[in-house]
Amino acid sequence: DDAPSDARGLSLASLWLAPHRIAFFVATALLLAVSLAWSWMLVAAHSGTAVVTALPPTTAHAFIFAAAYMPLFIAGFMFTAGPRWLQVSPPPAERLRWPLALHVGGIALLLAGTLAGAALAAFGALLLAIAWTVIGIAYAALVRASQVADRLHARCVMLFWAVGITAAL
Repeated sequence: DDAPSDARGLSLASLWLAPHRIAFFVATALLLAVSLAWSWMLVAAHSGTAVVTALPPTTAHAFIFAAAYMPLFIAGFMFTAGPRWLQVSPPPAERLRWPLALHVGGIALLLAGTLAGAALAAFGALLLAIAWTVIGIAYAALVRASQVADRLHARCVMLFWAVGITAAL
């Protein structure tokens, strides 16, 4: 772990010391949140409550579950293994706080838009694309700063990260 030596063990404060910790924590929280939200929708529908969605439920489910937490687990990996492969220092954790907050907002709008309207969901997806772009730029800076000869895998990660941004758009 490349965390500063003053890491305080298992505390909320220690989450803010390294970028991968923040990403993994937010990813896990979102996994729980979207699972609870989707479970509520399923239970409501099966208990006789009409659940009317603005988006096709299968489309909403697929995108929300793919976009909510997996990109952040990947980002956590990018900022854990990436700096080691590239032999560079990870970015300061503070650099990822606002894109992660933007990501959470985008997922909240996607969930709300599933019920309230496609325009709200589309705006949530746009927020995701912006957040992922900022995260991708931070990772690209690591790749550019690296002097290691073999950066093929890191460049492939960047390419597929761009595919995710395109999907969100």
